[in-house]
Amino acid sequence: MLEGSTTPGHAAPWDAVMERWAPSPATNPDDPAALDQFIARLAADGLWLYESLTAERLDPELRQAVAERIAGTLSRDDGTRPLR
Repeated sequence: MLEGSTTPGHAAPWDAVMERWAPSPATNPDDPAALDQFIARLAADGLWLYESLTAERLDPELRQAVAERIAGTLSRDDGTRPLR
């Protein structure tokens, strides 16, 4: 996926998956919900890349805690603070 991103023919299958499963980048920085969705996407992508590109494996409990924390950013009542 990473190497194919610079070659349109190789990137096409991944682009289709990303369009279907990942939120688009936030286009309005004043929309807290859209911005939170994009930040969560970037964090989840970072977790995936970390696990994909390193030999080190996260402890399953730590990985679960990180994933839940990322998902928690999408559980905001007014777009500005997490629900507790």
